[in-house]
Amino acid sequence: MTNADAVSLKSAAYWFVELQEHPVSLQTRERFEQWLQQPQNRAAWEKVLQMHQTFEQLQQHQQQHPELDKLLQQPALSRRTALKCLAVFGTSFLSYMLARTPWSKSQWYAVTADHAAAIGQTQTVHLSEYLQLWLNTNSAIDSTLSGSQTRLDLLQGEIFLHLQSGSGRADLLLTSTFEQQSIQIASRGCQLNVYNYGQGCRLSLYEGEALISFAQQSQLLSGAEEITLTSNGFGDTKPVASLPDWREGKLVASGMRLTQFCAELNRYRRGIISVAEDAQNLLIDGVFPAFAADTALDMLANSLPVKINHFGPWWVQVSLARSA
Repeated sequence: MTNADAVSLKSAAYWFVELQEHPVSLQTRERFEQWLQQPQNRAAWEKVLQMHQTFEQLQQHQQQHPELDKLLQQPALSRRTALKCLAVFGTSFLSYMLARTPWSKSQWYAVTADHAAAIGQTQTVHLSEYLQLWLNTNSAIDSTLSGSQTRLDLLQGEIFLHLQSGSGRADLLLTSTFEQQSIQIASRGCQLNVYNYGQGCRLSLYEGEALISFAQQSQLLSGAEEITLTSNGFGDTKPVASLPDWREGKLVASGMRLTQFCAELNRYRRGIISVAEDAQNLLIDGVFPAFAADTALDMLANSLPVKINHFGPWWVQVSLARSA
């Protein structure tokens, strides 16, 4: 999406809220029709209408199948629950899943993955006496025990794992995929954080060793090192010190651009957190509660000259506060 497309989409969302929630004067209607004459704006408006139709379909489906919605609103759903939904509701279940876009992928993993953490939540998994996992917000994994090896597949999101060395069954193979490129991480003892953010994967090793295979190359991490993998291959390694801040429920900003901060905070909150153009280059420092995103937004307004605008429960915009 180009910057112009993004601007048009934001404008379309503003117009939708304006036309839905406020009495429309003749002057407002004329301004809207003038705005709509631009092809790019018209395309954005049609996209907003499609999104609205999707939410209406979701609400209608919830009314028709309240027992299905009740099942899917559970914080952690098992494969048995997913199979039960398919058996009882048939294609209605798949229609329901599709209606939940853009969160359908996450919801699907929530009901099919071996272990999953919902948006704004974490989950601790004791796979064995020697292997423990922590899943960050909106994360999912599959796990398989095969002989002397434990296989993990990070489907999405971020995990921290502690694999004790010296055990009789302490072989680990962790895989993940981004942009149709596969990563393999092998270890016999480590403390490791893996974050698959869709366009790449960041690996932070805090203890032990891990052999990374990617793009027909291999690299060994040892000690306290961090590396990022992208479509361009292996990045440079750099030292890493403390454990990831999210393990303590923190989002730490140090000279961070506001756009980057809000993008990170958005991982912990459903919906969209956008930053107006006039506030995008502001820098922020501080420690914020990652798993209490609305509280973090309030703290943000007290730290910077910004205001928090809520457009319904799903969309928040941070903009520069204007002096009275």
